[in-house]
Amino acid sequence: MMKKNVRCAVIGQHPLRFPWDFDEEDDGCRRMKLEMAQRIIKQSGVVLAVYAPDLADGSAEDKAVSYALALGRPVMLIHPETLKTKWLNVPTEKAPG
Repeated sequence: MMKKNVRCAVIGQHPLRFPWDFDEEDDGCRRMKLEMAQRIIKQSGVVLAVYAPDLADGSAEDKAVSYALALGRPVMLIHPETLKTKWLNVPTEKAPG
Protein backbone atom coordinates (compact mmCIF):
# COMPACT_ATOMS: atom_id res chain seq x y z
CA MET A 1 0.00 0.00 0.00
CA MET A 2 1.42 3.38 -1.01
CA LYS A 3 1.70 6.13 1.54
CA LYS A 4 -0.72 8.95 0.83
CA ASN A 5 0.93 12.32 0.23
CA VAL A 6 -0.49 15.12 2.32
CA ARG A 7 0.13 18.74 1.40
CA CYS A 8 -0.93 22.01 2.93
CA ALA A 9 -0.98 25.55 1.60
CA VAL A 10 -2.11 28.66 3.38
CA ILE A 11 -3.08 31.31 0.89
CA GLY A 12 -5.39 34.27 0.86
CA GLN A 13 -5.26 34.76 4.61
CA HIS A 14 -7.93 37.03 5.98
CA PRO A 15 -6.23 38.62 9.00
CA LEU A 16 -9.43 40.33 10.12
CA ARG A 17 -10.89 36.88 10.84
CA PHE A 18 -8.25 36.33 13.52
CA PRO A 19 -8.57 38.01 16.91
CA TRP A 20 -5.05 39.43 16.48
CA ASP A 21 -5.76 41.13 13.09
CA PHE A 22 -2.35 41.94 11.55
CA ASP A 23 -0.29 41.54 14.76
CA GLU A 24 2.00 38.58 14.01
CA GLU A 25 3.70 39.02 17.40
CA ASP A 26 0.45 38.25 19.25
CA ASP A 27 0.72 35.09 21.39
CA GLY A 28 -2.28 33.51 19.65
CA CYS A 29 -0.76 34.11 16.22
CA ARG A 30 2.58 32.71 17.31
CA ARG A 31 0.93 29.60 18.79
CA MET A 32 -1.04 29.03 15.58
CA LYS A 33 2.06 29.40 13.38
CA LEU A 34 4.03 26.99 15.57
CA GLU A 35 1.20 24.42 15.57
CA MET A 36 0.91 24.62 11.78
CA ALA A 37 4.67 24.27 11.34
CA GLN A 38 4.83 21.27 13.68
CA ARG A 39 2.02 19.48 11.84
CA ILE A 40 3.70 20.09 8.47
CA ILE A 41 7.12 19.01 9.79
CA LYS A 42 5.67 15.76 11.20
CA GLN A 43 4.44 14.84 7.72
CA SER A 44 7.54 15.95 5.83
CA GLY A 45 10.61 13.95 4.99
CA VAL A 46 12.80 17.03 4.52
CA VAL A 47 12.40 20.55 5.87
CA LEU A 48 13.48 23.65 3.95
CA ALA A 49 13.75 26.80 6.03
CA VAL A 50 14.80 30.35 5.25
CA TYR A 51 16.35 30.83 8.62
CA ALA A 52 19.30 32.47 10.34
CA PRO A 53 20.39 30.71 13.55
CA ASP A 54 22.58 33.71 14.37
CA LEU A 55 19.43 35.88 14.49
CA ALA A 56 17.38 33.48 16.65
CA ASP A 57 15.24 35.21 19.26
CA GLY A 58 12.89 32.49 20.54
CA SER A 59 10.22 33.12 17.91
CA ALA A 60 7.73 30.55 16.61
CA GLU A 61 10.01 30.09 13.61
CA ASP A 62 12.97 29.30 15.90
CA LYS A 63 10.86 26.74 17.76
CA ALA A 64 9.69 25.14 14.49
CA VAL A 65 13.27 24.66 13.24
CA SER A 66 14.30 23.27 16.65
CA TYR A 67 11.33 20.88 16.50
CA ALA A 68 12.39 19.59 13.05
CA LEU A 69 15.94 19.07 14.25
CA ALA A 70 14.76 17.29 17.40
CA LEU A 71 12.72 14.89 15.25
CA GLY A 72 15.89 14.14 13.28
CA ARG A 73 14.44 15.43 10.00
CA PRO A 74 16.93 16.51 7.34
CA VAL A 75 16.85 20.29 7.33
CA MET A 76 18.19 22.64 4.67
CA LEU A 77 18.72 26.12 6.06
CA ILE A 78 18.92 29.10 3.71
CA HIS A 79 20.29 32.21 5.39
CA PRO A 80 17.92 35.10 4.53
CA GLU A 81 20.70 37.65 4.14
CA THR A 82 23.54 35.71 2.50
CA LEU A 83 21.44 32.97 0.80
CA LYS A 84 24.10 30.44 1.85
CA THR A 85 22.72 26.95 2.40
CA LYS A 86 23.52 24.45 5.10
CA TRP A 87 22.21 20.90 5.54
CA LEU A 88 21.63 19.52 9.04
CA ASN A 89 20.69 15.98 10.14
CA VAL A 90 21.87 14.43 6.88
CA PRO A 91 24.26 11.47 7.01
CA THR A 92 27.54 12.41 5.31
CA GLU A 93 27.41 9.58 2.78
CA LYS A 94 23.92 10.61 1.64
CA ALA A 95 24.23 14.40 1.81
CA PRO A 96 22.66 16.21 -1.15
CA GLY A 97 25.08 18.19 -3.16
